Amino acid sequence: MIASDFTSLWDSYRIDIARLIGDRVRYDTRETREDMVQEVYARAWSAMRRGKGASSHPRAWLFTIAHNLIVDYYRERSKQRAPEVLDAFVGSDEHRLGTMPAAHEVVEQSMAVERMHCIAALLTPAQQLVILRRMDGYAFSEIASEMGKDEGALKSVRFRASQQMRAYLEQL
Repeated sequence: MIASDFTSLWDSYRIDIARLIGDRVRYDTRETREDMVQEVYARAWSAMRRGKGASSHPRAWLFTIAHNLIVDYYRERSKQRAPEVLDAFVGSDEHRLGTMPAAHEVVEQSMAVERMHCIAALLTPAQQLVILRRMDGYAFSEIASEMGKDEGALKSVRFRASQQMRAYLEQL
């Protein structure tokens, strides 16, 4: 039973998950992005074997797993990236300048990390709503049917999430 459910999840949402990860982790290698897609499904498989997992909204559940994996990726990367950038500025010029990322890449990565931290600060339903609405461009009616909630409730969640994100960004 679990294997057929899992196969159904893979067949139905693999491309959506790959697109989400590809959009959020576009500056890394293709292999890294493919590994992340596989990790999403490994986590889903593990959860399904423990009796947890997608209830009536498997796409939202998988997107939540992918989102959490992306946040983990950027957290880990920011820990690793800081010494590299510092070494590039402090180290010897002749061999370091060629490996230093372009300024626009550093700014874009920094902004992506800030957005991910901001979204990670939200509660899970608000995270799903922000990802599906702002990043993936779904209409409220589509999100409402996917999450099993009415549009009015989702608009309230969006309003509170916007306030929460604004407050988070003002603290930075």
